[in-house]
Formats: sequence, structure tokens, C-alpha cells
Amino acid sequence: MGQDKDLTAFFGADYITYVCFEKDTDAFRIVSVSSAIPVLYQKEKATLAETQPSVAFYQYFKDGVSKDFEYLSGTWKRVPEISENFYTKPGNQTISLDDSEMTYTDAYQNLNKTQTHYSLSIRRSTLRFAQNFRFPSDDNKTVVNVDETGHCLRY
Repeated sequence: MGQDKDLTAFFGADYITYVCFEKDTDAFRIVSVSSAIPVLYQKEKATLAETQPSVAFYQYFKDGVSKDFEYLSGTWKRVPEISENFYTKPGNQTISLDDSEMTYTDAYQNLNKTQTHYSLSIRRSTLRFAQNFRFPSDDNKTVVNVDETGHCLRY
């Protein structure tokens, strides 16, 4: 990754980045959120919360090639001395981040022309991830769940 300037731009102090590796395959996923900048928070009216706009991205690589890339706008929200969270607006793709977990979700049309729901949850304290693919069976009578786990690195 050292020579991939498009990737290394999302590593370092300006981003909270996790790279997650699938077991027994040449595939990995990157989820990254631009770090909050304390002086840019603005108070919300009628609440104790403060917010600031931010960005996040998700990228999937398989066999050395980028297969998926999503760039999402979002919001950091904090209640001073209590919590600080990042979230994107609900939609087909979402990214959220709190003290414990970073999550990416996606919903898309698969090759069978049905809907696949994907989720990736990264436990920040252990650097382990769980991902789930959920889609209708070929006969549309049941739902198929495919679960996988693995390890991540934090940059």
C-alpha cells in the first residue's frame, strides 16, 4: 500500500481508518472516517449537542484490484463530557462510529436481481470484524445468511 497514494491519503492522524482482512482469500476492506476537529463543532439549538460535517469512505479490494468504492458525507455529533459519534444519513450505504464499534452497511441488487444486505462491524477494542451477507434463496422461500469474521489493523 505504500505506493498507492490514493489509499495512503486516508491513513494517519486526519482519519480513523481500519483495514480488515478476510480469512484464506486475497481480499481486504478499508473503512475510514475523517477525524473530528474540536474547534469546528457548532452548538445545536435547544440541546447540549454539538455537530460538524465530515466524510467517510469504504473500499473493497480482491486479488489486488478495487472492486467497490463508496464516498459518504456524514456528521460528527458530541455531547461534551458524555459521547462523540459519527454517522451518515440513512440510505443504501451507511457508516457509523462510536467509542466501541465502526459499522458499514450496504444494500444492493445482486446477480439474481434480488436484494443483498451487507454489514461489516469492527470492534475497536479487539480489532476483530464480523461481516454478514443476507439475501433470498434461489426459490425466494428462505433467507440465506453468510457470516464471516477476521482481523483488522488500525491506522
